[in-house]
Amino acid sequence: MKIGFCITSHGFGHAARAVAVMQALAKRENVEFVIATTVPKWFFSQSLETPFTYHPILTDIGMVQLTGLEEDLPATSAALDNFYPLEQVQITACAELFAHCSMVVCDIAPLGILAAQKAKVPSVLVENFTWDWIYAAYEKRSASLGPHMQYLAGIFKQADFHVQAEPVCLSTHCDLRVPPVARSIKTTVPRLRNNFTQRGNKLVLITMGGASRDSFSLVGMQNKKGYSFVVTGNEGGTKIDGNVCYLDRCSSVYHPDLVAASDIVVGKVGYSTLAEVYQAGSVFAYISRPYFPEAELLCRFAAEHMTSKQITREAFCSGMWVEELDTLMALKGNTSSPLLENGADHIADFLLGLV
Repeated sequence: MKIGFCITSHGFGHAARAVAVMQALAKRENVEFVIATTVPKWFFSQSLETPFTYHPILTDIGMVQLTGLEEDLPATSAALDNFYPLEQVQITACAELFAHCSMVVCDIAPLGILAAQKAKVPSVLVENFTWDWIYAAYEKRSASLGPHMQYLAGIFKQADFHVQAEPVCLSTHCDLRVPPVARSIKTTVPRLRNNFTQRGNKLVLITMGGASRDSFSLVGMQNKKGYSFVVTGNEGGTKIDGNVCYLDRCSSVYHPDLVAASDIVVGKVGYSTLAEVYQAGSVFAYISRPYFPEAELLCRFAAEHMTSKQITREAFCSGMWVEELDTLMALKGNTSSPLLENGADHIADFLLGLV
């Protein structure tokens, strides 16, 4: 059986959620995946142990980022104007990729919905937000987003089936609502932890998702005794400087395992990071995104359902947040055991019920 996945390349979070569903499907059935996205192939190779074919095509725009925390509205508007409305040649080309699939799962690339229609197979929209909802929050600052918001809203409504994954930004009628969706943990924590800690140090993971990391001060980390740090997203290979490991962006280290091995995870409040920390039961020190509307909902979920603390962007960039590490470690005694329930399992069962 083949199942298609059409995935937005806005960061790595949507790809991580899609991979979690693929992992759950592969545990249940002999499945081959057909993946369309510009998220790098290595991201899928690192996570999947089942066959897949990868097609590096632009499926969506999302938001153009200046940094991991800032959006570029003029560049976003220009990119949207260039990409939408979708032309029949784009839809047909994508449909041909999915011609032999039982269905197409879309997270949250509208192209997949139209391609599934063209290929005459069911489409399944998986989301915790859709782009029309995101663009509505920016419309006053960029009126040119208005037509795209309406156009994409119309496409999202055409999905044959609709799945919402908590934390949901806009609760609507759907066929299935599931708990947070996270990639599965593979490696035992002690083994991976020993690769990054020194002399029994506590392990702190710093991650800004799929975006290159924002610049921040290293002094606090290098001078903090009793702690080892792993910073993801380094360009140009993995480097070690004292108690700080800068992990290459394409490193083979599997991110959910690293999350589970860490005492504290510090990072941008994005969906996949939140879901993976939630699954592992680690302490989450999170940085909000000032304008991105999803961030407020994710921060609320973290505050209400996780052992967590919000830190400001200023504290993150200056390195002042390191002074709070002992306080954050004190919270670790309140963390729950790793969750056994994963929304990916619910989605997999639902999808197989459609076949």
